[in-house]
Amino acid sequence: MFKRQVLVSFLIIFLLTMLLITAAGCDPETDVIGDIVDEELNDLDPDDVEEADPEEPDLLEPEEPTDEITGTPPTYYWPWLSHAILDLSSGEVIPGPDIIMSDPGFMAEFTEDYSYEGQLFWVVEDSNVFALGWVHLSFSVDFFDDSDVARELNFEFRIEDIEPTEDAEDAEPVEEAGLQEHQVDYLKIVDGFAVEINSVTFGRGQESSISAEAVDFVALEIIMYVEANNE
Repeated sequence: MFKRQVLVSFLIIFLLTMLLITAAGCDPETDVIGDIVDEELNDLDPDDVEEADPEEPDLLEPEEPTDEITGTPPTYYWPWLSHAILDLSSGEVIPGPDIIMSDPGFMAEFTEDYSYEGQLFWVVEDSNVFALGWVHLSFSVDFFDDSDVARELNFEFRIEDIEPTEDAEDAEPVEEAGLQEHQVDYLKIVDGFAVEINSVTFGRGQESSISAEAVDFVALEIIMYVEANNE
């Protein structure tokens, strides 16, 4: 009895499988969509069909890569005066001017269209500024050319044999507080970037915006610019 049921089940599954295979076939007479497409193609006028332009690129073909960067990168200088070191004859070393006291504008990209003229202030804590015999300024300038590679330019100024100005000579000597200004003339040009130092001012016991107490300082009047046609 069990074998007969298995045989009957097998025959039923076989017949159903054959029916599904037969039903999956596509009768050309019942292919409605194919007939519509064939009729539309047969009705087309050959004159209405536009020929593909052989010069137009195939959208499926990958295009050649193009350079994203156009033109030449700008050439400019960036002076690191914010990190400029001032050595004093007393042995004190001051790493960088005071940003608040100094005239703004020295932290910028320098081109032929941009220059700077102002005073930079270094706050002195452990020296008598009126007894200084010389000061030494050192800093670097980054130069970016059209290759977009920075080149470091080094500037050093040893300001010594400071002579007081005419006003300072006529002024009464100050023991505790006061200002002493000295006119100097220093110029250095490295790869088209020029730095001038025109005066040194020693301040003692002066009011400032950075402290409620009086401060001592050394101030340098500096001019920086890019020489035209320096290449």
